[in-house]
Amino acid sequence: MTYADKLNDPRWIIMSTKAIRRDKFRCQGCGILAEKPEVHHRCYIPSREPWDYDLSDLVTYCPECHRKAHNRHQESGEIIGINYYCKNCRVPITNDQAYGRNSKREYYCERCVAEMEEELIRGMI
Repeated sequence: MTYADKLNDPRWIIMSTKAIRRDKFRCQGCGILAEKPEVHHRCYIPSREPWDYDLSDLVTYCPECHRKAHNRHQESGEIIGINYYCKNCRVPITNDQAYGRNSKREYYCERCVAEMEEELIRGMI
């Protein structure tokens, strides 16, 4: 199951809805009433599912502030154990799980690398 699939899981939908309601649909970054609120994890803990966090670990953002929060976390290393996000599936990954760093600082998770290798091999046959 990809990280994107997990964000469609009913357990995450219930948890994220609780956070949005708690924050009264307001972006906690800029204060606007968020038309399309997004829920952000204040920290990531490897091997923990998105819905297995305390409500206090979640914050509601508008899409712009959510993007800024991820950029800030990635640059500062504030996220517990997480250094990067897979360029393909956006799953959080640690230093020891990151593959393929290039000049653009793009990284891929192990699963996506395996899928790319399979596609490459199939193309050669």
